Amino acid sequence: MRQGMTMLAGAALLAAATSAEASPFERQTTGELHAICASPNELDQHFCIGFILGAGQLYEEMLRIEALQPLACPEPDPSLVVLRDTFVSWAGANPDHAETRAIDGMMQAAAETWPCSR
Repeated sequence: MRQGMTMLAGAALLAAATSAEASPFERQTTGELHAICASPNELDQHFCIGFILGAGQLYEEMLRIEALQPLACPEPDPSLVVLRDTFVSWAGANPDHAETRAIDGMMQAAAETWPCSR
């Protein structure tokens, strides 16, 4: 049983490594994320929405523990599709940010779209 679990875990790691090599998100830049989020491919759309969810949860947790001040203040909270479309529009209009980290581009897009009044 133990050997079977080890083989299964090894196969899963090999599959993950193989799929990671073929990923269009190798350098994790704003430009790469833009291409993925703008793609009509269903898997790309799922990846994009997953990235948005992960970044959003990280952002909310950082706010909760007061590790950062709010960067964006949308009212009401936008849907995932609106977040995706906002990022795609912003990234397309700001190609000079294509080489920045994807999460930085996503956060800058939100901050410029929904600025917080301070």
